[in-house]
Amino acid sequence: MAHYWHPSTVRIRSSVILAFLVLTACGKQAVTVPDVAPEEVLRRSAQASRNLRSAQYVLSGTFESDGDQKSVEGDVRIDGSLADAGKQVRFRTDFTSRFAGQSDGTSAIDGSVEIVVMGDQEVYVNLGSLQLQPENNIISPAILSKFAGRWWRLPSDAQEPVLTDVTPDPSLLRAQSEVVRVVNVRGPDRISGRPAYHYDVTIDRAKFSAFLQEMAKTRGKSADYAQSVEDLNTLQTAGEMWIDAETFNLLKTSWNIQHLPLTAGSDRTYTARFTVELRNHNAAPDILPPEAAADFDPSLLLAPGLTDAQSDLMIFDQNTLSVPR
Repeated sequence: MAHYWHPSTVRIRSSVILAFLVLTACGKQAVTVPDVAPEEVLRRSAQASRNLRSAQYVLSGTFESDGDQKSVEGDVRIDGSLADAGKQVRFRTDFTSRFAGQSDGTSAIDGSVEIVVMGDQEVYVNLGSLQLQPENNIISPAILSKFAGRWWRLPSDAQEPVLTDVTPDPSLLRAQSEVVRVVNVRGPDRISGRPAYHYDVTIDRAKFSAFLQEMAKTRGKSADYAQSVEDLNTLQTAGEMWIDAETFNLLKTSWNIQHLPLTAGSDRTYTARFTVELRNHNAAPDILPPEAAADFDPSLLLAPGLTDAQSDLMIFDQNTLSVPR
């Protein structure tokens, strides 16, 4: 039996098809950016980074370490913002870590923590959650419940490790354009509605070494940064970078970093893959200290009957990211 379309139906279908074709054509329009040499784009981006006062960012990635009969792998996401040229930072970290070893068996840590840094002498921490598998008989849920879910102001003598080992380095976050070398021009692209230069990049060891030495002078930590410079010889880096074609602000960067064995005779390798997206350059919300924060009391972590030696074990091992069981 023949099927006939009503004229009105034909008109509607034709309109829908035409609209679809128009939208598709618009979506495929080429992005155009000014013809600027990559070295000049990086120079202007570095200047924009030095002038950056505030921004919001999201970092997401994975990490893994394998060798010496132990393995570690995990996922991390950091939602944060920086203000006052990075002197103030607020961020939330959600993380999952899994550990395996021939002698230790398997274990895992899942958690979230929020940190606010108002300055060198004013740091706040809010532990949202922390789950350990198998359960730890020292850091038990009962102990964690005493301080989880509320803001604590750290004592001044305990703040330096937080600033150096936990917070993402705002200077490095802002200065990525200063320490890279373009290895391939991918052409114009669009990120978050903004036309952008898109490059394949790698860490320029000479530039990064100079950057670390400058930071060492600024922070008075020559020994730490001297070791970082030495470690550059073992890094293998491959990344992508998207730079705003109008403002030259860094919009997005993606990295695959492999850290070869650092000691002779070791088969341990380190790998990290992560992406950082920045937005609201110089227009991020102000960072304010948390309300009703209490001074942190380390005795809250102590369980009845713990010896001094057991109390010392409650410090996380920064080399293995594990806790004793």
